[in-house]
Amino acid sequence: MIKISILLFVVLSFIACEKNPDQLLRSGDVETALVIYKDLLNNDYDNIELRRKIIRIYFSKAESLKKIDRFDEAARMLEKGMIYSHVSDSEIILEYGKYLCEIGKSCIEKAQNSDDFDKNSLTTKGVRFIKQSIDQGYSDGKEILKMVDSEAAAIYFKEAESKIEMWKSNKDKRLLESAEDLLSKSENLNYNKSRIRELKDKILSNELFINESIDSISISLEEIRFNGNDLLLKVKYSDNRNDGFRMFDPERFEIITSKNNLIQPEKEAYKTYSGVMQRRRVNAGSSYSGYIVFSGLNKNTKIRELRLSSSLGEIFVKEFPSIPLKDITRD
Repeated sequence: MIKISILLFVVLSFIACEKNPDQLLRSGDVETALVIYKDLLNNDYDNIELRRKIIRIYFSKAESLKKIDRFDEAARMLEKGMIYSHVSDSEIILEYGKYLCEIGKSCIEKAQNSDDFDKNSLTTKGVRFIKQSIDQGYSDGKEILKMVDSEAAAIYFKEAESKIEMWKSNKDKRLLESAEDLLSKSENLNYNKSRIRELKDKILSNELFINESIDSISISLEEIRFNGNDLLLKVKYSDNRNDGFRMFDPERFEIITSKNNLIQPEKEAYKTYSGVMQRRRVNAGSSYSGYIVFSGLNKNTKIRELRLSSSLGEIFVKEFPSIPLKDITRD
């Protein structure tokens, strides 16, 4: 009789457990518990606690996926859970944000030990998840983003420096464009302003001495030097057309300083200096080099740009770095 009673108790307990999703969950039968919770929800649609139990099962699954680096699947699992969320359940919404942030953080941590391609991909993904978590009201992710932004900005800057060094050797415009794009990214992430400005000035300093073209003319600076308050710019002017000629007039050059002062060439500089450019005919396919002299400047003057308005209506501008003329160097 006692044995029968014990057997009956065990059977009844098993049946009770089988129908009790909370006990099933504790015993590790998650899938069965989830099915029962969902069936119960069909008959009690507004039960917030029941909804939370379902959602947290999905959150727990997401956590397991995160631990094995299946980050996208983990995020999708969170989304599956949030389907059951009540619109006004701030507690669950905050938990959702927390889990998103943790997935994002794990992405970024994994990125630290990955190659460049995976590093960029994982970091971008991690930042996206953390931003989503912040949108859910989970503010802890803001500090992580600051750290990521700081590291990314430094990486962008270092890559820009490398591109510029390569560009200085072969003058491939694509390298320069890539460097400028990387600098812009670094600047957008609030990297050290003085270092960015210094690197931009280095670009402009080197660009001054590159032969640049617009329409049918090209101009390069070959030398920058001072004599007292006179600035002597040695300019190479080329007519790139196949035929014809044009009249070159140095008086069409002008300098605009950083203070917006307009300075025109010294008309009688040829009386003082040799090699001063003068008005002359330049045939197609040929070049003309010489000095253009600007007075009233000193080595601490900052020039914004050198400008030429040609007789054919062409406008040519060479932008200067925002540093004193004495600091402009040609690497």
